[in-house]
Amino acid sequence: MSGRQEWPALVGQPFEVASQTILQHDN
Repeated sequence: MSGRQEWPALVGQPFEVASQTILQHDN
């Protein structure tokens, strides 16, 4: 979960979009 620091930047996006972005980052 290295993309955890990017969470704050994804707060403005829908949770689904943020989740997908984080999942891709984890991949």
